[in-house]
Amino acid sequence: MAKTKTTAVPARVLLDLQIDGVTYRVDQVIEVEPSIIDAYLHQLDDHPDAVAHALSAGAAPVVHAPAIKE
Repeated sequence: MAKTKTTAVPARVLLDLQIDGVTYRVDQVIEVEPSIIDAYLHQLDDHPDAVAHALSAGAAPVVHAPAIKE
């Protein structure tokens, strides 16, 4: 059976936080899997208006990737 790929969605960071060892700051826009948004419900906002606000303030979208541990 083929694996279904989940599409990443943009979200505005509402509070400084770490996801998978990567630090994000308030008003960054990150592209993450919907399950991550669900896990950080009060720290990420995927509403289009929230994302548009951060982008209009100069945020550049970043694709989330877990930190590589050596």
